[in-house]
Amino acid sequence: MRCRKLGLSVAPPQVAFGEFRFEPATPLLTRNSRSLEIAPKALKILAVLVRNAGQVVSKDDLLSIVWPNIVVEEGNLAVYISALRKALGENACTAAYIETIPKRGYRFAVPVHQPPQNAEADPANDAGRALKTLLDDYQRQLDDLLPLRQLVKGSVHDLQTRCGKPSYDCASDPAPAHTATVLSWSDQGKTRLRTLPPIERAHFRQWAQNYRRFRHARAALVKLHQRILAHIDRLEAVLQLPPPKPASHRRKR
Repeated sequence: MRCRKLGLSVAPPQVAFGEFRFEPATPLLTRNSRSLEIAPKALKILAVLVRNAGQVVSKDDLLSIVWPNIVVEEGNLAVYISALRKALGENACTAAYIETIPKRGYRFAVPVHQPPQNAEADPANDAGRALKTLLDDYQRQLDDLLPLRQLVKGSVHDLQTRCGKPSYDCASDPAPAHTATVLSWSDQGKTRLRTLPPIERAHFRQWAQNYRRFRHARAALVKLHQRILAHIDRLEAVLQLPPPKPASHRRKR
C-alpha cells in the first residue's frame, strides 16, 4: 500500500473518538476539553492514522508522509507511536486505540466520527474555543510556576567514595564506603559538586525540586505560547475579509 492510496484528502476540522477531540489541521488533541502536550510529529502520525481509521497504514507510508524526503529509522516511528499510546491512556487493562499489525504497520482501531455541530457553529467559534483551551492550560502552568520562590540548579544525591589508601579500612570492597550527600550541577560544560552538611540537605532537595518544576513549566509555556500564536493567526485568517473588488469603469459612448 503506497501513500497515494491512503486517505489523504482534506480532513474534517474536528474528529472525535472516546473522550478525545482531534483537530488535524491545527493540530490539537484534547481530552475532556483539556489540551494534551504531544510532539508535533506524533500528532502528524495520529492525523494519518485517524484519517485512515480501520485500515492498516504501513510503516513505510508513515515514514514517507511524516518525514518526507528524509531517511529516518523505524525506531523514531516507534518512539512517537509509544508517546501517542501514552497520551491516549493505553495500558494492559484498556482497549488499544492504535494496533500494531506485525510485519505490516499500524491501524487506528476505534470508530472515528465528527462531533455534532450546533447551528451557530463556525470556524471562528472553533478557533476561539481551541484558543481558550490553550489559554486555560497556559494559566495552569503559570499557577504551578509563580508560587516557586527559591530555586537551586542541580540535583541532590548520595555519593559513595573510598579513600584509595591501602592502610585505610574503606580501601577494600567488603568495608563500607564513605557516603556524602552532594549537590551536583553543570557549569560551563563541567560537573561541579558541593558536599551538603546534614542541616542543609532537606532545604537543597526542595530547592532543586523547585528548579526542575520551574524549568518544566517554562518549557511547557514556550510550547503553549507557540500554539497560541498559531491559533491567533488561524483566527485572524478566519475573520479577515477579502479586499474589495475594484470598481468597474465603463466607457462612455
